[in-house]
Order: sequence, then structure tokens, then C-alpha cells
Amino acid sequence: MKPAAVAVLAVPMLFAGRGIVDAAEQPTPATVPGVVIAHSPASSGLYIGSPSIAVLPNGEYVASHDFFGPKSAEGVKALTRVYASADRGKTWQQRSEIVGAFWSTLFVHREALYLLGTDKHHGNAVIRRSTDQGRTWTTPATVETGLLRDNGEYHCAPMPVVGHNGRLWRGMEWRSPPVGDGDLVFLSPEGRPLHGENLLGEFYLVLAEAGIPRVDRRGRTLDLHAARTTVYARGAAAGIPVDQMMTFVGHRDIRTAMRHYRDPDATSTQAIAARLAATAAVEQTTSSAPVAGAATRGAAPAAPAVREPPRNTPPSVRVGTARARGAEAAP
Repeated sequence: MKPAAVAVLAVPMLFAGRGIVDAAEQPTPATVPGVVIAHSPASSGLYIGSPSIAVLPNGEYVASHDFFGPKSAEGVKALTRVYASADRGKTWQQRSEIVGAFWSTLFVHREALYLLGTDKHHGNAVIRRSTDQGRTWTTPATVETGLLRDNGEYHCAPMPVVGHNGRLWRGMEWRSPPVGDGDLVFLSPEGRPLHGENLLGEFYLVLAEAGIPRVDRRGRTLDLHAARTTVYARGAAAGIPVDQMMTFVGHRDIRTAMRHYRDPDATSTQAIAARLAATAAVEQTTSSAPVAGAATRGAAPAAPAVREPPRNTPPSVRVGTARARGAEAAP
């Protein structure tokens, strides 16, 4: 089998702090190794970025890139082009042009071609599908047609989409506020993200498999916040101060934290019973302890020993023995 030709995207060279290099230093298609799929001169102000490549079920290669730079529309509606090769990468032809696609990844799933990314620089998260080898694409106008998140500020790169355990996994970043970082994972075979109703549905499936009722004995419906209550209860049992638990869990209001920290249903009744039993045992041992020393006839009785309970005994069970005064010894 002959090795496939190496396919590359020619990208204009940039130097930090200097801008575009001189025309004499710019690479030309003749000097770039491999096969040039697309080239855009630096003087155009349109720079090629986000290269992605995939192999279709029919054996064709497809590749994509977007445009960024001062003359691009990356901040409004970014432009992506898709190319195809029927001869294992030796020659390429443009197959489609997509308005509103940026930082996107090409991948094949269930015989269809997908393009997953954003619609602009820090834009909405969108996914498109093509059933004609990349010639035409769906429009992600709604949740049903591929608009994964419409609250903007998403960032990514053409990284691989990984299938595992019946799910598709793809990391994305989300700025909220616009100067922060976040993350997003796509978990369903259809590319639905890990958020909202589908995440809650997955949570309910886990509850069902574990045999945990969705409504507790106090009539409360279990949701993802219930996990925080469990974490708080375990922290309280371990003696971790509530302020430290707030930092770990992510609560800022002490009143909210205390509702979870002292939730009676989250406290282990078995642990409470064990502590009460230990307390009762200390009290019984203290009250029935024999008196040390024996009194002789006609002499004042020896002072009974004072028994100190263990140092970790609660104050309510620290019982001392009173010293007898003026008592006569038994005959």
C-alpha cells in the first residue's frame, strides 16, 4: 500500500510584537513541505487557523480551516472552509464555505460528518452535521438543530472528539465573566453538552440504578445539590469546621452552608447511637466503681478514690465521687 500524501495547511508566519514578517520571508506554496490545501497571503489580513482533518466512510479525506486576523469577521460571524480529496490527499478541492463556524473540529460519527466548535471568537457552542460528505450543512439555529449553548463566551480549538462508553467527549472553555475560564464536556452520542436537563436525566438514571428514591421521607426531591448535603455531613462527622467546608463546596453564605452542615437527615443515626452508647457506658462504669481501701473498726474510714473519666468524655458525664466526712465504719 502506498503511503498517503501528507496534507498541510499553509499558515502565514507571525512574530510576537512585530506583526507580519516581511514579504521576502513569507512562505510560498513552493517552499512548504507536503501538499498545500489552502494558502492566504499575510497581506490579505486573512490568516488561516484551526486546521482539522478527517477521513470519510467512503475513503475521502476532508479538511477544514477558519480565517482570523484584522480583515476577518471572526468577532462577528467567523468563516470556515471545507476541502475534500478523493486521491488520499494528493489533490484538494474546496467543497463548502460555512458562515458562523470558528475553532471547529471535523469528525465522523455514525456515517455522518460533523463540525463542532463556536460561531465566532468567544461565541456560542454549535455543532453541524453533513450527510453529503461536507457539501451542505445543517444550521444550528435552535437546540434541536445544533445550538448547544447560546450564552456566548466559549473558546476551543480543533481538538479530537473522543467516543467512550456510549458518549462523545469534547472539552471546551467558557469565560464567565468574560475574563474567567470554565469548561464544558459533551456527553451524548448526539453531541449534547453536560448541562441542564440532560445532566439531570443522567443523575436520575444513576439514582435508579443505585435503588435510591428520588423523593426522600421529608418530601424533598433529590437533585445535584443533594450531593453537597452529603459532603457537608461527612465533613461535620470528620470534625472539619464549617468555614473550611464552605470553601471546599463553594458556598459563600454561612446560612446556606449551615442548612446543609446541620441537616438532620444527612447525619448518620448509627454514629449518633454509637456515641450515646459510649456515653452511657462511661456513666455506668463511674457510678458502680468499687471504693478503694478498707476501713478498720473504730477508725475513720479511708477516703474513697476519686475516679476521673477519660479526657475525651463529654462534660455532661464527668462524674466525681464525693469524699465522705465523719462517717462511721461498718461493724
